[in-house]
Amino acid sequence: MDPVYMWHKDKNLYQQYRMVALGQDKNPYTTLKNVFKINYGYAGKLYFWALVDQIKKDSRFEIMQEDRLGVIFKLKEI
Repeated sequence: MDPVYMWHKDKNLYQQYRMVALGQDKNPYTTLKNVFKINYGYAGKLYFWALVDQIKKDSRFEIMQEDRLGVIFKLKEI
């Protein structure tokens, strides 16, 4: 979902998105899996560098592809 439309439809959900996106969620795996119901994602390194750092440090994520611009990641089944 586009963040602008998310903000318009559900400001609380948008706030959760911002917390994850900016690396401020202490458990992004759980939020992405249970709230946003995703199995795969992409995070750009320029804007979402803190989330990328969390993903790299958490063994519940698997980096599928990485380049200088960002990472494509998978949430492992646990």
